[in-house]
Amino acid sequence: MAGPYYVDLDSPGAWNGRTGLDTGANCWLGISGLQKAFDTVTVGNGPVYLTGTGDLSKFYTVTYDASDGTTLTDGEEVTWDAGEGAWVDGTDKGIVRIATSTAGGAGTVELELTTGTMPSDNDVIKGTTSGHTITRSATANARKTIDVDTNSGTNAGGYIEFIGVDSDWSGRTTRAIIDGATATDTHGVTFGAVDALWFENIEVKRIAGSTKHGWYSSASNCDGMVFVNCAGDYCSGDGWYGASGQFRYGIWIRCAAHNNTRYGIAAGDYCLIAFSSAHDNSDVGLLPGIAPTIFGTICHANLSGGAVGGNGKVINNVFDANTSKGIVGVAGTGLYTQLIALGNRITNQSGAGDYGIDTLGEITITGWNYSEANDGDNIKTSTGSLLHYPIVLEGTATTSNLEDQSDTGYGYVDQAGNDFSTHYTDATDPTLRRTAITIRWT
Repeated sequence: MAGPYYVDLDSPGAWNGRTGLDTGANCWLGISGLQKAFDTVTVGNGPVYLTGTGDLSKFYTVTYDASDGTTLTDGEEVTWDAGEGAWVDGTDKGIVRIATSTAGGAGTVELELTTGTMPSDNDVIKGTTSGHTITRSATANARKTIDVDTNSGTNAGGYIEFIGVDSDWSGRTTRAIIDGATATDTHGVTFGAVDALWFENIEVKRIAGSTKHGWYSSASNCDGMVFVNCAGDYCSGDGWYGASGQFRYGIWIRCAAHNNTRYGIAAGDYCLIAFSSAHDNSDVGLLPGIAPTIFGTICHANLSGGAVGGNGKVINNVFDANTSKGIVGVAGTGLYTQLIALGNRITNQSGAGDYGIDTLGEITITGWNYSEANDGDNIKTSTGSLLHYPIVLEGTATTSNLEDQSDTGYGYVDQAGNDFSTHYTDATDPTLRRTAITIRWT
């Protein structure tokens, strides 16, 4: 097993000849080095450790219509100038990552800009290591996403892991960052038809343009992805977005999706979202597919609802101050459409008719939820078709849920300050605390 591999996003520069196998002479560099890692490392190898911040707004696809007939060196520095067909010593520089062969005729290369401005039509681009040249065509430079479309993990081989670490490579307290720098008009990280990849301590942020997402897939599968302590924020679209139900069986643990122009996390079917937060998004905080499990997560101040928990298990979460419903079920006719909501705190949804739970008229099972100060009903009953089954155990009158207790701050330590922890061990506990449920052992 080869690896581990290393990528230093803080140091964009030439990495030709490097294997990525140590943090010094062989470390891959910059955004182009990260692309090299995604294209190279296979299951059974790795993990890949990332450190620093990479400026995605400087990563381009460059089309050329002529070359000197020999391939540039992958990862070498290139220079160019407005030589109008005759290369002169350029002050503009970048690093190439070969996307298609540069041997003769036309093609494309990936180019990370390091100094100056991008090449324009007829600029001759010359490799400082190889000495070979290509000539940019009339096609405009296009900003490039990071493509994750080559290698998959497997059941037999396990995940391929990409892990953000501190600058000294020894800890995991700082996220590695892929920063669109507000100028990237494509998605941040785009997934192809690959499965079973593990991402840890990586943030994708400030992806700008027309509905562009931090983490994005439109591929036919993209199943079984794992995100641990990752983030997608300040994007013009979603933090995560599976265009047609991608990211099936995905796992999000301790992730953050906030301040996105649309959804926080739009995931696929049968996913798990745990110990995460989705807040201040301009649409729904969490939008999974069918049968999700949402556990220990905070959905706060989203403009179109906390979570669409369609026929899933929604347990031990906080839904507070969303400008729409707290939890929304999904309409359907099969038993799989039932929504199970247990031990949630559903408070302060604002706006006319904004319910704590809106099940769209299908079977709902609830227990031990605390629901208060929602503008609409705590649970929607106005359809007449709602089949609501609140759990009743010994010591409860008609339901184990608690509603409208008028607790100061809704029981949170500091609701106004967005601290949604509760005083579980303090004498000023909120009305709903940890509830002992007797297990009948005999």
